[in-house]
Amino acid sequence: MKPLIENLEPRQLFADGLMGTYFNNANLSGTTVQRVDTTIDFNWAKSGPAANIAGDTFVARWTGKIKPAFTETYTLKTISDDGVRVWIDHKLILSNWGMTGAGTNVGSVALQAGGEHDIMIEYREKSGSAAMKFLWSSASQAETVVPSSRLIAEEPDLLDAIDHAFAFAGQQLKQTIAHIGRYDRYPEITNADGTWKTVDVNTWTAGFFAGALWQ
Repeated sequence: MKPLIENLEPRQLFADGLMGTYFNNANLSGTTVQRVDTTIDFNWAKSGPAANIAGDTFVARWTGKIKPAFTETYTLKTISDDGVRVWIDHKLILSNWGMTGAGTNVGSVALQAGGEHDIMIEYREKSGSAAMKFLWSSASQAETVVPSSRLIAEEPDLLDAIDHAFAFAGQQLKQTIAHIGRYDRYPEITNADGTWKTVDVNTWTAGFFAGALWQ
């Protein structure tokens, strides 16, 4: 006879940091490597970020929680080579996905002391050198790389997928507007070099609503 109350399997707890998922292409599909990264402070130069991930045309996604020490407006900063975007509590705070070469991007967000705010960061390496650093600052917090003690690693969930889908859809719409009047050049997916593969209008609408935006 089975007991009335069965022991539950222990919940898997991750170390401080963020859950990093590395994709071996620019389209967030195919071969992946997953690990906990204690901080986002990398200079890969021309090497890949992990085994089986090439040094060019890869994407990294980090997910989890961020825990501020102060109830203040924080400035979030990325220093990256190439593109980047950051969500806090499923709101896009900064985005420069098409950036090529080294650059700095900044956004601001109000955070609650003691709160655990959802965070997702996506980074795209097109070619050449690769680097990514994530920092924060506020009235009471000097600028620094966000430390592992202020991060909790978690697997990406459905809401993270939805955030990514809306960002990707926004890119498609911007490209579509740029090609208004051209019925053979609708953006479908990014090529390995970061450019857009285009299709005709019928293929675009079918693929868009069938889930191409969920890449």
